[in-house]
Amino acid sequence: MNKLALALHLSFLAAISAYTVEVAVSLNLPALTAAQHSQFVAAVATTAEVGEDKIHVVQVDPLNATFIQVEFQVVSADYMEAGLAGIRLQQPYVDEDLHAQGLPSATILSGPSFEGSGHDMLACTGCERGQYLDAGCRDCPPNSNTQPRVIASDVNACVCMPGYTSNGVICEPCGFEGYKAHLGNESCTTCPANSSAVVENATAITQCRCNVGFVQEAGVCVETLCEPGHVASTNDTCVACEPGKFQSYYDISICVECGPDTYNEQYAAHSMAACLQCPDFTTSAAGSRSALDCVCRAGYATSGSNLDPARSCHACPPGFFQLYANSSECSACGAGTYSVATAASSASVCTECSDGHYIVHAGASACTLCPPSTWQNTSSDVAKSTPCEACPAHSNTSDLGSVDVHDCICQPGYHKVPEGELFQCQLCAPGEYCLGDNLRRPCSENSESLEGSDDPADCTCSGGYYGPNGGACELCASGSFCPGGEYSQLCRAHSNSSTGATSESECLCKPGWFSPELACVKCPPGSYCSGGEEISSCAANSTSPPGSSQISACSCEEGMWRGCILTSGEESLDADGSPCVIDYTLACWECGESQICANNSLLHCPEHSVAPAGSHDPGACRCEDGFYNVAI
Repeated sequence: MNKLALALHLSFLAAISAYTVEVAVSLNLPALTAAQHSQFVAAVATTAEVGEDKIHVVQVDPLNATFIQVEFQVVSADYMEAGLAGIRLQQPYVDEDLHAQGLPSATILSGPSFEGSGHDMLACTGCERGQYLDAGCRDCPPNSNTQPRVIASDVNACVCMPGYTSNGVICEPCGFEGYKAHLGNESCTTCPANSSAVVENATAITQCRCNVGFVQEAGVCVETLCEPGHVASTNDTCVACEPGKFQSYYDISICVECGPDTYNEQYAAHSMAACLQCPDFTTSAAGSRSALDCVCRAGYATSGSNLDPARSCHACPPGFFQLYANSSECSACGAGTYSVATAASSASVCTECSDGHYIVHAGASACTLCPPSTWQNTSSDVAKSTPCEACPAHSNTSDLGSVDVHDCICQPGYHKVPEGELFQCQLCAPGEYCLGDNLRRPCSENSESLEGSDDPADCTCSGGYYGPNGGACELCASGSFCPGGEYSQLCRAHSNSSTGATSESECLCKPGWFSPELACVKCPPGSYCSGGEEISSCAANSTSPPGSSQISACSCEEGMWRGCILTSGEESLDADGSPCVIDYTLACWECGESQICANNSLLHCPEHSVAPAGSHDPGACRCEDGFYNVAI
């Protein structure tokens, strides 16, 4: 509740003649004795900042065997005083003042609230210490603060901190002439004669030191005759400054320490020039007494021993660092990281290898690029600290630093088959070719290839076809054969083949020819050849002309017949002139007497003439006795 809200709240109560703030607390006491009653009233009055006469304990009741409840009131005729008292009754302040009276802490059970106001609780909260109210809590100006338990309603409640005084506008340091011990706007106290403060914002007289040429005796600064490099002792003698210190002036204070990163090995040093600079790459604390107190800085490692006149420091090389001074060795950047910095004093120089790079050992100054035919799985926790993974079997990549397995391409003769986020390379199947671009391609129609083919020219025409390797294949023409490949071959002489022949064995001799070995030979007399390798002999007493291809070419020899002849009219007749069928598989037999068998024909001798059996010439017919031949 701000100041305006508090005023509005209290104005509501302005018509009341006395204002009562009610509070109930519990105490860890079995009862409240008369002495404790007085102590309780005194403590609460201190917290509320009112007189003890305005604190009324109205009731004390036991809560249990060890706790009591105390109900009390703050009664005032001034409603502003009553309201501020309620605000001040905050539990931390109540406990502090109870403890000061020797009483235990209290727990506020109800209130503070105005009696009969209809308001359950005073909800006013002041700004925190160091703040004041100005349409909200604002920080006090620099070098100022508020008094404890002061509810700062404006900036005027902010007073100067110890060591500072107000010039009417701001809080400024006391300066080297004085000191101020308390919070407030009072003036600073001047240091005793012949002394000055060691700091501008001194808060105690103990920070006032005798000026140069004076020493302190019985709380008074008096002149001294100690030479530089010496200081006055408590028994009024001058003692030499120890190594690591010097004294250029007359002063009872301790000798001045040499600054950091310097050392002094001399007694009675009377100048800062006696403080020698530490060797390169070393550091020391103030007041160092020896060169060996200069230890190697962070980022360096120490070598040598305490017998050496000074430390030898070696810069941590790239890939290493050292956080602390005076260390004997450098720490290595971990696997998977590297550093190019020299003399690094922080682990932050260890940089993780970039994607596509790795390093398996600690202390690296550079990372290794993933070589060809490998890739890096960047999702792995150990990707940067282990070698890059090999491409799947039968694949490779020429890329350096690959971070994608799909940069790996299947080798010629293989094609890509996905397997989840990875893949495998499978051997190209027969009838296909794989160029090495992850794909497989079918051979052209009527051509074939071996498993693992990697070139279109590996696709050769199948048997029965011919054409250029990798090109279109044509059907093998009749009269030739095609074992597969680029060319067709003609059948041997006097042989032929069907279209699509695949081997020379399909080139069969033409009718009238046969193949006893390789070449086709003309069918000899007395036989017939239907084509191919076979030769068939004519039946007994029959013969055929060379090159015969059918059994019907087997004609009976002269004077022989088969009992059935073929007339010039293409009729087949027997000896009686009746139709018949010539059976060429039958052997031929001799013609009968007075019959002439020639050219597969049957003639009869003229009447009254005869011829012997087996005759084949009409001239064999001779007139019977008593007859003669008359020319017709």
